[in-house]
Amino acid sequence: MLQVSRGTTTFVSDFFDLSVYVDADVADVRQWYVERFHTLRRTVFTNPDSYFQRYAELSDEEATETALQIWRRSTSATWWPTSSPPATGPT
Repeated sequence: MLQVSRGTTTFVSDFFDLSVYVDADVADVRQWYVERFHTLRRTVFTNPDSYFQRYAELSDEEATETALQIWRRSTSATWWPTSSPPATGPT
């Protein structure tokens, strides 16, 4: 478990840089994102203390459209075509 003392401004995560390559069609990843949003809407988003609680009361159609709007805003159109798997072996 990554724990730090109270009052510290340095976190263990400050020393890590992580990249993930997903070998999947963009449409499949987008569909997974929408499905995950729906799952979260039915579960943790229902917590009254959650920042995301506002999404819990959306209809299925509103939730899908909201998820797609967030997807479009957070996913650069130029990122997907230029991403590639990490190099394997010496380059």
